[in-house]
Amino acid sequence: MILRTLLFNLIYFADFIREIVLSPSMKLSYIPVIALYVNLFSPNIPKEISSNKSFKEKLISNTLFVVRHNKSPNYVVYQANLETNKKLNAKNPVDIFWFMKTKGEITEKVTIIEWKLAYGFELDEIKKNEEYKLKLHAIEEKAIVVKKNSKGIFKSYMIINGIRAKLNVVFINFETTFGFPSVKYLDFRGTDIHTNKYITERFFPE
Repeated sequence: MILRTLLFNLIYFADFIREIVLSPSMKLSYIPVIALYVNLFSPNIPKEISSNKSFKEKLISNTLFVVRHNKSPNYVVYQANLETNKKLNAKNPVDIFWFMKTKGEITEKVTIIEWKLAYGFELDEIKKNEEYKLKLHAIEEKAIVVKKNSKGIFKSYMIINGIRAKLNVVFINFETTFGFPSVKYLDFRGTDIHTNKYITERFFPE
């Protein structure tokens, strides 16, 4: 658990770099740190303009869940990657990317370190092109099932506080002590699949 907390702290640092790298007010003292980060962890990060209406409609309809934290309005999106037949892509069933509200609502791919340490995931096929079990690298205890709901739309489900729920948000709360970030807690937020009531479960890294 100590290692996992350290990994989330690295993710916080990675997002800090994303925030300041294009900022007009970027301090000169940050430049060596940014250069090191970019050279080690962020080779060839592609960007896609996503402010058009069609992208936003797709973002809403295909989103499985998002990962947010309290230090930035930017968030990581996990999205169903659908074929024309409305089934999940066999090779890449789930897409993952940053939605950068602080950079004019563009998307950016997660970096190698972000994928390996926290935001990446493992997929186990339950039913080809239709149902998968997803486990985040940083939170392996909480399995997420990706499958269609009653309307035929792919959503993500997990057990939240002992209740089967549709997962909407994984929220990470960071606190800073003497300039060093640490993970205070994670919230799993969703809705009860039977009552549609909001439900949450808090997870404390040890």
